[in-house]
Amino acid sequence: MPWHSLFVHLPIGILIGSWAFVLWGLVQDGRPPWPYALRLLLLGGISLLPALFSGQQVPVTLSDNPPWAAVYRNHELLAYGLVWLVGLLLVWLYLRGRTWKAAEAWAFWAMLTLACGLMAFSAHLGGQMVHVFGAK
Repeated sequence: MPWHSLFVHLPIGILIGSWAFVLWGLVQDGRPPWPYALRLLLLGGISLLPALFSGQQVPVTLSDNPPWAAVYRNHELLAYGLVWLVGLLLVWLYLRGRTWKAAEAWAFWAMLTLACGLMAFSAHLGGQMVHVFGAK
């Protein structure tokens, strides 16, 4: 059973939802709904862990192919970076509480945008491994 392909879609949806939720709050009244953003981001961060660990269990059957190896390595590095970035965003969100200045709230959203971009590029690399190189 390809567990990795089952686990990767949940954090994608949750983190993009968190991104949209924070943006919506910023545009509405300049204050994101932080308790809800914290919960969504925490759920997204937790859902990244099964995706990461299940990806480590996938056998690399084409590792002797140099393009495959580079794509796999970059996909894995981006996944680790994403886990760390979401973790740092969670710490930032938790420590700041509800007292945010507008510039800091937009900076937080920008970092969340970066996290979603890393996730999207990592998903693109995963799709390349499956559809171009034939990984299962």
